[in-house]
Amino acid sequence: DSGLLPERASDDLEDIEHEMQVKRLSEALSTFHREPLGITPIIGYVIAKITEVRNLRMLIRAKETGIQNNDTIRRNLVMEHR
Repeated sequence: DSGLLPERASDDLEDIEHEMQVKRLSEALSTFHREPLGITPIIGYVIAKITEVRNLRMLIRAKETGIQNNDTIRRNLVMEHR
């Protein structure tokens, strides 16, 4: 037993998943500079585009459902931290 309440465990898993997505995006974008003539920049580009589409879909859903809290929206976007 981890001692976490089920809803808290769910929040922790969401945070972990979000951080993993951000890390994946960062790694994908860094491939453009490490190996510019290989296949990895193509894979990085595809991962970046998939992330962009997911972010756009999330923004559209937020607008459709009337979510006005910008902090909630920003927290759910997957973007590279700079």
